[in-house]
Amino acid sequence: MSNRERALAVQMLLSLAKTPLAIKFLTRSDEALDIPEASFTPPSSCAFWTQGLRHAFSTRPAQHLNCNIGAYTHGIKSIQEVGPGCGCDDVDFLLNIGRFSRQDFEKLPRINKKPERVVYFPLADLDFQPDVILLFCKASQSQLLFEAAQRAGVDTSFRGMPTCSVIPHAIHSQGVVFGLGCTSSRIRAGYGDDEILVAITPGTLDRLLEVLDSLVASERELINYELGSVAKHGRF
Repeated sequence: MSNRERALAVQMLLSLAKTPLAIKFLTRSDEALDIPEASFTPPSSCAFWTQGLRHAFSTRPAQHLNCNIGAYTHGIKSIQEVGPGCGCDDVDFLLNIGRFSRQDFEKLPRINKKPERVVYFPLADLDFQPDVILLFCKASQSQLLFEAAQRAGVDTSFRGMPTCSVIPHAIHSQGVVFGLGCTSSRIRAGYGDDEILVAITPGTLDRLLEVLDSLVASERELINYELGSVAKHGRF
């Protein structure tokens, strides 16, 4: 499927309020993409997400350094540079309040190769293959994706803080990774408390789309049936 076909299909079937976001990690300097470079440096890598829903842009590693955890999961910094005792204020803060331990950091997934650029774009807008796609979903939409993954024989997993870890996790596992969102990411990136981030690779999304159409159709029938039952018997 083309990116545009993927984007339109999943957005229509799930009635997504936001367009799918595509992310590409470029590791070779000779990869020529005619995409403007972002002129801003946000408080964290996840803050690029909501900007990438609007238009395509590329970023340099230096633009990802305001959040040491995001710099680590994106392959820009090593565990030695961000781990406990490194002198990173944000990491030390999480350790001091008891939200992370040394073992938690060591278990975080990360991009294997340091990128020279990270590109963000609305999935439907560009033709080249992204490494991962982010879907901003409501709980009911996430539930349909979870069922679709089960039908398609695709592994599923759930992650909490940090939400950016869903990106390398989805790339490495080729599964569907549900990010329940963390306070830091929601505040910095600006997505809602009622949104769940779903990370998925293009090929895996294609597999889900093969079964999602019939699943959504059955969901409509189920909704009508339940509404009829409530109309007939009332609610407790």
